[in-house]
Amino acid sequence: MKKEEFLAEAEELRERLMKYPAWRLNFEDESFAECVIGYFYDAKDGSWKAYYNLDRGHHCIMLETKNEEEVYDKVIRKIKWEIQANERYYGMMEKQREQGD
Repeated sequence: MKKEEFLAEAEELRERLMKYPAWRLNFEDESFAECVIGYFYDAKDGSWKAYYNLDRGHHCIMLETKNEEEVYDKVIRKIKWEIQANERYYGMMEKQREQGD
């Protein structure tokens, strides 16, 4: 995936990603803030890195690659996965609330 395609798709997905737990997107630099999905170029080792952060300092590098386009693909897949997981979970919670009323 080219960078322009990635940015356009990420922007389309941003609202759905941020609808539930406050996931944020961070591109171009490494962040250690909670609930962040992003990527950056690590000049020290000359590789692109895709990462996500959970709470309590959990920082996970999902991919290290020399191929810039691979990092975009990985980040988009992670964004889509989180959207799907959140929509499934919060949809189920909403159904339970409705049944309990």
